[in-house]
Order: sequence, then C-alpha cells, then structure tokens
Amino acid sequence: MTMTNNRFWYLVQKLDWHNSDYDCGRLGMLLVNLIDNIEEIEEMREMAREKRHELDKQLFDYGQKNPKQHYWGGDDSFWDFTAHIVGMGKEFFNRVKASSEVINELGDNFVENFEYIFTNAKNFAATKEGQQILNKKKRKEKLERLV
Repeated sequence: MTMTNNRFWYLVQKLDWHNSDYDCGRLGMLLVNLIDNIEEIEEMREMAREKRHELDKQLFDYGQKNPKQHYWGGDDSFWDFTAHIVGMGKEFFNRVKASSEVINELGDNFVENFEYIFTNAKNFAATKEGQQILNKKKRKEKLERLV
C-alpha cells in the first residue's frame, strides 16, 4: 500500500498541528484513530520526511542570503523548523515552496517536532488499546467487504 499525496495532506489536516497544543503523544493517539492500518504510520512518516527535504536547499539558501530571516540555529532546529512547516498543512507548505519569504509569517514560532507524532503513534499502536482500535477497524473493513 502506498499513501497518496491527498491522503497524506488529509491526515495532516485532521491532526491540526498548527492549532494544537503540540502534544505529540496525544496527536499520535489521534493518528492511530484516523489511519486505516498500521502501515500508514510509516508511510506518513516517510512522506513527511520527503516533504521536509523538499524545503531543505530552498530554505537553507534563503537563510544564507537573509540572515535576519534565519529562524533556526543549527541542523536540529532546522529539522524542527521544516517539519513544523509540513505540519502546518498543504496550503502553508505550498506557499513556502512558492516563496521562501512566507517563513517570515512563522518566524521563530515553531516547536519540535511534528515528526515525533509518528513515533508516538507507532508506540500507541503497539499497546492493548491501540491494538483494539486497529482490530476494530480491520473487522469493520472485512464486514464491509462481505456486504
């Protein structure tokens, strides 16, 4: 199974990172409730990484040319910054891709790290409660195929 771009952005929208409390544990549990199967966690993690890497050179170059708009300190905070942009959703991500100056709207108002949600989701999915949620979805899917 391969996650589509539309499915990825749908799930990002449902996580509502930019309006949340940034609690990656709670958002990980929410993600388990949103996904169709456990594989989607890794697929989403990989797609988030790909989206983040799409910004790497563009924003690094922008930061070099505009040091006052260089909102990250080093590699780790740059990862946090670009992951935060992905977590902000499709519209904001695409606006940044179209013009690096859009990052000035965000400034240094970013937190670590949108991608931690996936680790927390995977950990929650391994718990008894997480397994019950995923098994319930599997049973529902099988029943729907029979009807």
